[in-house]
Amino acid sequence: YMAPEQWTGVTSAKSDLYSLGIVLYEMMTGRKPYIADTPAAVLIKQATEPLPRPSQFEPDLPESVEWLLIKSLAKEPEDRYANMSEFVQAIESLLGLPAGSSSSTARMETAKPAPERPSYPSQPATGKDISQPARTASEISRPASIAREASQPVKKVVPPAPRQRRWVMPAIIAGGVVMICVIIGCLGMVVFPALTKNTATATVVAVKKSPTAVAKKATVAAPTATQKAPPTQEPVVAAPAPTSTEQTSQFFTEYFKDSRHTWETFFLGTGDSNNATVEVRDGKLTFEIRASNVYAYYFLKSNSYTRVRLRLQAANRGINANNISLVCHKSNNGWYEFSVSNGGYWYLYYQNNGDYSIIAEGGSTAVKTGKAVNVYEMICDGNSIDLGVNGATLKSLTEKEYALKKGEVGLNVSSLKNVPVITEVDWLEIKAP
Repeated sequence: YMAPEQWTGVTSAKSDLYSLGIVLYEMMTGRKPYIADTPAAVLIKQATEPLPRPSQFEPDLPESVEWLLIKSLAKEPEDRYANMSEFVQAIESLLGLPAGSSSSTARMETAKPAPERPSYPSQPATGKDISQPARTASEISRPASIAREASQPVKKVVPPAPRQRRWVMPAIIAGGVVMICVIIGCLGMVVFPALTKNTATATVVAVKKSPTAVAKKATVAAPTATQKAPPTQEPVVAAPAPTSTEQTSQFFTEYFKDSRHTWETFFLGTGDSNNATVEVRDGKLTFEIRASNVYAYYFLKSNSYTRVRLRLQAANRGINANNISLVCHKSNNGWYEFSVSNGGYWYLYYQNNGDYSIIAEGGSTAVKTGKAVNVYEMICDGNSIDLGVNGATLKSLTEKEYALKKGEVGLNVSSLKNVPVITEVDWLEIKAP
């Protein structure tokens, strides 16, 4: 139950939140997230392996509850809830209660049992761990993926028979959480400081996921007049207004229709031109993916950047299970990839030869889920990287392990377990930081 940062003797109230998250994870799934033969092995897993998605063990777990657990168990303290009050407010929000409704009586009177859900097979976890987006240690890394899986022939799996159990009433969850908060808070002040006095420092090892499929290249299909895109929403952000000289320089805004630039489609995983289409439809770059575990990249050729700011506006038109990425510093040494799942999780990967290593990960309510329009932003200034969604800053860091400094840019749309994935890209802005 000990938070990763306690390895170094650093503790705070957020360490208690992590411990509480482990308890809640066990309550919701029937097991602890990290299991090993010895306590030391468990601690190493907590520090180095991505969190297995709770829905992997409890398929009918509501997504909102799963996100609360994932945020509570973030490896970096700053990615967790700020304090216990914010944590309780998040639970009250899930239950539809007004902020500050801490009375267990009020919860019992207000909350109603959630309707039963059919149970579905959980998505495998993989990759740089977003994935299972999602992927596990293999899949919770690449979102929905949240970790990417090795590309192998898709095997038909017979789902287990639906479990005849009713979801726990929100009222019971709320009551249990309040009691646990009090217990953990008390224990944390007494027990945790003692546990960390003589704790050895551990070295974090990069987690990698290795798809085995060979990357494939394809030519972008010409715009098809007879194909129509699904109804679109109004853009979240007005498209940047280009100047006449901007479009012919290294920095420009790409609208894809009648593009003056050279782009290349590139596939990883199980993707190829038979199960994925990348083409311009009605003036929008459209990705249509018809198979699981397909990673369709779209790279700008010829231009190489040391300092670049990428902003992309895209709309989800398929099911709620896609990942959209921005890529910078692509070279023979690999690239940096900022990937955001439609469920609100994000990852920063280092990718090289099909292996995805997670550099940073988290989640944000700034991501609009469902069939929505989002604006994604990535700034690469040497090995300094800033990530954002819809104007909200997600992470700023200096990456020292791989230290990529220069390369090409591009974007990616990937499928996880559920298809079809249909994503429309309105524009991509390539600017100086």
